[in-house]
Amino acid sequence: MKCSPKHRFIAAMIAGSLMASANVPAADEEFLPELRSQNGVIYLSGGVGLDEREAMQAVRNEYSLWLTFAQTGVTAYSSDTEVAIRDSKGALVLEATAEGPWLMIKLPPGRYRVTARQDETSGSHNVTVNVKGVTRQVVRLQEKRQG
Repeated sequence: MKCSPKHRFIAAMIAGSLMASANVPAADEEFLPELRSQNGVIYLSGGVGLDEREAMQAVRNEYSLWLTFAQTGVTAYSSDTEVAIRDSKGALVLEATAEGPWLMIKLPPGRYRVTARQDETSGSHNVTVNVKGVTRQVVRLQEKRQG
């Protein structure tokens, strides 16, 4: 039985789609942290353990801002970090506790100020969330200097 050019084209498109999707990791929902929302802002908090990190990485393109928290001078990442995100006018957009080293947030494009605190350490950054892509930012936490 001969296939028409149209059927060969459709078969080639399906095969190409299957091959392309084989290279994209699927999120294992079993390990994906609970989706949360505050003031209409959706976010994921976690990244503890390999399975959870892989699950979060698989959905990273669904979020516009990906924050990572780390202590200055230490190779380990931080968890249980209090985070506040304010828009360019200073209005509080999100206030949450990052339960792991990663916080992925769905924010509209714009400029934001991220402030993080854990115990006696803190850090802050200005970030710009673009229309396309994921903005990644490492927030380094350090002790306040005396003096």
